[in-house]
Amino acid sequence: MTFKKCILFIYQLVKDLVMAEQHKLIYPIKHFRDFLENDIRLDGRSFDKYRPIGVNIESFQHSLGSSATKIGNSNILCGIRAELAKPRASTPLAGYIVPNVDMSFTSFSKSAATSNNQNVAEILECFIYRILNESHCLKLEDLCIHPGKLVWCLYIDIIGLEVDGGVFDASILACASALSTLKLPKVTYDEKSGKIEIGEEMKELHLDIFPVVSTYSIFDNVVLVDPTYREESISNAVFHLGVHEDTVGLFHKSGGVPISVKEIQHSIKNAVKREQEISSLLRSLKSNK
Repeated sequence: MTFKKCILFIYQLVKDLVMAEQHKLIYPIKHFRDFLENDIRLDGRSFDKYRPIGVNIESFQHSLGSSATKIGNSNILCGIRAELAKPRASTPLAGYIVPNVDMSFTSFSKSAATSNNQNVAEILECFIYRILNESHCLKLEDLCIHPGKLVWCLYIDIIGLEVDGGVFDASILACASALSTLKLPKVTYDEKSGKIEIGEEMKELHLDIFPVVSTYSIFDNVVLVDPTYREESISNAVFHLGVHEDTVGLFHKSGGVPISVKEIQHSIKNAVKREQEISSLLRSLKSNK
């Protein structure tokens, strides 16, 4: 190839790349559909393939339980603080949890640049509170020190470093892995004097299950597992499944497109397999510490 032909080839290649990028920006849905029609997603994954997961437990020295999780390009940190408090009137024999989500430092993907960080944080707080309470992964009665008088209140702090889809999955994974490392000091309470003594001995709380949430999006009747933010924003509907063994504990859907029974059944099987894999991963991490 002569020098002139080489230059022309490079020029045409650059021109094609620029036009492809412009096409993606001007016609995002058509660009997305072109990929799906060839049985492939924008990032090269198949429809039912999850992104890589990374979990690091006991990440912070000054937290009673902590973790750092990564799903694809989504990075979530979780640290747990504990305070002594009076029990709530409705549950005198149990402690309670308070999720706090901070997305002020979050770097969203370029396609998510217009996202409302505060709105995402508020939705996540409600979602995490619901999952942790309804899954019964942690027995809140174990947080009771003296019935009706003194309990532990767990503050579960979630910090988003980067979000590119799967923020619900990554946040719940961060909470579960942090709770799996949680240790609380032994406390004694004298009802007559009201005196509280905090010992040096630390007690590890037992998790009955590891809550796992899997996110799916639907586009042109195609179900995509573990969607990126761009896939979520373009899709016709997004739904979340929380399962334990063969039982569905959570089904939450946004978007008006109906889901067929066949699609739901297939997604549940997929979610059960993912729950088993993640639970096995967390148990392995904990046993190696």
